[in-house]
Amino acid sequence: MEPNLPGAAGCWGPAGNGWQHGLQRKSTVCEEFAGVTIAVADPPAMAAKYATAFDKPLVLGGTAVQIDTRADMGGVSLVKFVPLDSTRDGRAGVVGLDIFTAPEGAGAGSRTAGRKAFNSTELCGVRFTLVDRATYGQDSDGPAKL
Repeated sequence: MEPNLPGAAGCWGPAGNGWQHGLQRKSTVCEEFAGVTIAVADPPAMAAKYATAFDKPLVLGGTAVQIDTRADMGGVSLVKFVPLDSTRDGRAGVVGLDIFTAPEGAGAGSRTAGRKAFNSTELCGVRFTLVDRATYGQDSDGPAKL
């Protein structure tokens, strides 16, 4: 499809001529994805494999991989690994998605105006969590470390 641009600037014929109208609005709840949590049998070993494969640093005690640092917006993106027995049903795979909270919080007129709309919620076995850019990916004693 042409033009081959990301998001609302791009073209997608099946949606018709006006699908881009109104898509420039920013959410008052959340922004982009911050990270993913994956349940595996051996979190440090899997994190090491990901770090090697993507040539990215290990963080959070060797159980996560720092995929991106957003210098323009602050914050990091992480792939975190947790043990199978830390999940409710012991299943492997994606068990959590972290999403950066919109800085304004919930919109004007909302009962949660100026605050997070929610902290976390579970949908189809995956925990969605709103996280703050300024503190995401930090150990208790500061920024994420090896």
